[in-house]
Amino acid sequence: MAMKSRSYRGSKGGVPNNAAGKPKKSGQGGNKTQAERAKQIVAKFELTATSIGSLRKKELIKRIKTFEGTFKFDFTDEHLNKLSEDKLRHILLAALISASKHK
Repeated sequence: MAMKSRSYRGSKGGVPNNAAGKPKKSGQGGNKTQAERAKQIVAKFELTATSIGSLRKKELIKRIKTFEGTFKFDFTDEHLNKLSEDKLRHILLAALISASKHK
């Protein structure tokens, strides 16, 4: 079944009109453009990754053990103590990214 295309009367280039009958502008009404949202996501990721990068092993283990997300970790203390700081950072960053997608 073919879908009908939507046309907007009185607007330029198929852009819907606002209440005043003028074409809506990008960002009008508090809407963010895709590029702005992408920049915010990248900035948030960089901030999170940088803050995790400054943590030492003891703090990384503490944050993994107290992580509250849509899932729980069941690592033993013995296993976490055997892992390198880089692997612990990777686990924590992945968990935080996953949790942020579910908010």
